[in-house]
Amino acid sequence: MAGTGLGFRRVEGIGERSVSGTLAGLLSLTSDAVLAFDGFGRILMANEAAEHLFGRQDLVGADVRALFPPAAGVVPDDAFDPRALPFSTDGSTSSLVVVGAAGAETGISVRCDRVSAPGETYLLVAYEDDSRQAEEREHDRLVQELSRANHRLSGTLSIVLETLDSRDVQTLFSRVLEEITDTMDATGTVFYVAEADGYHLRGTSSSLGEARVPRFMSFGRTIERLASQAGHALRLRVMAPEGADLRRGRLTRRNVVNEETREIYHVMSSVLPPFASF
Repeated sequence: MAGTGLGFRRVEGIGERSVSGTLAGLLSLTSDAVLAFDGFGRILMANEAAEHLFGRQDLVGADVRALFPPAAGVVPDDAFDPRALPFSTDGSTSSLVVVGAAGAETGISVRCDRVSAPGETYLLVAYEDDSRQAEEREHDRLVQELSRANHRLSGTLSIVLETLDSRDVQTLFSRVLEEITDTMDATGTVFYVAEADGYHLRGTSSSLGEARVPRFMSFGRTIERLASQAGHALRLRVMAPEGADLRRGRLTRRNVVNEETREIYHVMSSVLPPFASF
């Protein structure tokens, strides 16, 4: 970086196709909170560090003004004006106090600047001023990750041991689904089998006895196509409907955000599992 702006130099060899993946990797690796918002104040992108810092899981789509004083927690009625933000948008550093995840006030440093992108787009980077508090937060996060890893390792071993003596396929499915649900601390698990015409539901965990689960997904639909193209597990979250969606009545489509890349997809409601995230 040079001067006070959030500038960058392009590195040869990083083409257009790899920019999204590179950016997603950078956002997941950095310990700073990173937000991007448009000229209406709507947050377009946020990394996990930002969710921890501001104590919110639903940052994408929210009004950036609701994260900072004097409008913390609420959205002002006035039209969005970047000049009214409690920090400058010229790349210089501003010191603020925000309310963190535990409800305690946290001192942070903020840098924000307009970036070269279609429309009016701003990039904001924030980090805690209190180095001790930041170290404690990182320690707690690592302990939680270790605890989850140990729990999932134990669950994986249980899946293997509990299914060794099973000769009935349906019993095998049932055992595995219950073990996966417990191992992942999940609300429930659904299991589909790929056949000639598409994906057929073959089992659900007992916790989903009363839930509506799509029994069939044809090839080429959004969810299975995304997973096939990625080649690995995806973490998706269904976004809350906006006012315009609710006024239209029945929600035939929902917006689903990819937790890794922060991309948003429009998915038919009929093919979504009964989870807020999955």
